Amino acid sequence: MSTANKIAVIGMNGRFPSANSVDELWKNLLKENDSFTLYNDKYYTERCFPEEIFRSQSFVKRCPRLIDATGFHVDDLNCSAEQALTMPQQTRLLLGCAVELCDRTGYTQNNFNGSIGFWGGQGFDNYALKCLQSLHKTIHGFPNLLKHDANLLAPTLARYLNLKGPVIQVQTACSTSLVAVHQAALALKTYQCDIALAGGVSIQYAFLPGYLYQEGEIFSPDGYCRPFDAAANGTVFGEGCGVVMLKRLQDALADNDNILGVITGSSISNDGAARAGFTAPGVTGQLKVLNEAYHRAGISPEQLNYLEAHGTGTPVGDPLELSALNQFFQKHTKKQHFVELGALKATIGHLDAAAGVAGLIKCLLIIKNGQMPKLHNYTKPNEHIDFKNSAFRISQETLQLADEKPFVAGISSFGLGGTNAHVVVQNLASI
Repeated sequence: MSTANKIAVIGMNGRFPSANSVDELWKNLLKENDSFTLYNDKYYTERCFPEEIFRSQSFVKRCPRLIDATGFHVDDLNCSAEQALTMPQQTRLLLGCAVELCDRTGYTQNNFNGSIGFWGGQGFDNYALKCLQSLHKTIHGFPNLLKHDANLLAPTLARYLNLKGPVIQVQTACSTSLVAVHQAALALKTYQCDIALAGGVSIQYAFLPGYLYQEGEIFSPDGYCRPFDAAANGTVFGEGCGVVMLKRLQDALADNDNILGVITGSSISNDGAARAGFTAPGVTGQLKVLNEAYHRAGISPEQLNYLEAHGTGTPVGDPLELSALNQFFQKHTKKQHFVELGALKATIGHLDAAAGVAGLIKCLLIIKNGQMPKLHNYTKPNEHIDFKNSAFRISQETLQLADEKPFVAGISSFGLGGTNAHVVVQNLASI
């Protein structure tokens, strides 16, 4: 077994819509329907939400939301109740997940002789936006406001986890957490640290679950996310948090760690000016990131079993993504319909800064459980996507993996503004 330049994933943790753990996420992936919640008028009335908003014909009351966004108990850290109360909600949630992960794996900076680093970022801070005025009026107004600076999420985790390795804030919009995984893997390969945490967090509905639909935007008018389906009409933002623990494969094997999967290749790129607009995806940049990731992994596209797509369910994004994928695969193989295509956004919505790591966690769960879940909200292929001459297939039922057989998966994540990421992960049997 060659372990050179390979990175083991030795732990994962997260909070997702209707799922307080990765195991609950897996159960939801196997369910018949997605993990979205439909809220009624009574819910909004009892919480004194403005009627002019939730009774509007444009207000969509169906969305994927966290069960509990608390984060952690103050007893778990050297943290006062006041510090926890004034800590940004997204920071609190990601910190709580990271603490649990370190405790579960047994690796903390206090009991590990090597260095531990962190790479990650957050979504837009809706919570701070609502609280800015009241925070400014408190006696500790400026220090409390400063905590909500997006640049300070990573340093805050470093402080409470006592991290001594590189601690890097990553902000590439929707691709943030998969870019973080890529950068963390590079840091391990170049011995900048010995263990790396990577992840992201996004809380969309801090106060009001639901959103106002506007024609021409990327949002779904009915609260359903349908990647690659004929009825795909927009995406739905969800909320969640995900974090993984990475280690050089040779070290993980030597230490008898629980290896959930092995990252053999990854790449990031930007579309530059080669796209229709700032918010539009670009085929050229996606092709570049695919070519580099599989070249670095030493993997032929013919070896791929599963691809976790960015899959937003938008009329523009999905056809462009499949156009790039089809061009890439047709360059390397004539085989058709051998790669299962999935998109986690159909189940839990678009987790923004946490979307990429959530896709990676889904692939690790597939390896762990030996099953590929069906794609939720999919009934008929999008006519603007060439599936007939494609390497991809979409199943409408859960598929079993063969025992002890090699399994190779790719994960794509594309950020608003053009930053693309792709990661190749394999089971240990395929190394």
